[in-house]
Amino acid sequence: MVDAALVQRCADPNLKPAIVEKFIDQAGTPDPLAVTVRAGNRVVLVPKPASHEQALELIRQHVGRHVVRVGVPQYPVGHGVQDAAELKADLLDPCATIRVGSALFGKV
Repeated sequence: MVDAALVQRCADPNLKPAIVEKFIDQAGTPDPLAVTVRAGNRVVLVPKPASHEQALELIRQHVGRHVVRVGVPQYPVGHGVQDAAELKADLLDPCATIRVGSALFGKV
């Protein structure tokens, strides 16, 4: 379960926090370092990162070649990114991922 205060503080203001919480409960993870990699319809098994650096390394290995989802809301990173150097530094910050993930969710 995701921290309600974190959702309240970080979620897209156009969405009710309860909706964002439900979205994260259904599609996300409480682990801010979570990295999921998909190649087509297959999930690529990757080791669970134990640190921010390990998570970033996993992302860099797969971004631009596979669909990579990260953080609490498991939002897709690297859409249109061909070089891992283009990734932002706050990529795994829980508040930043909730902000971006809820904004993307709000568009659909």
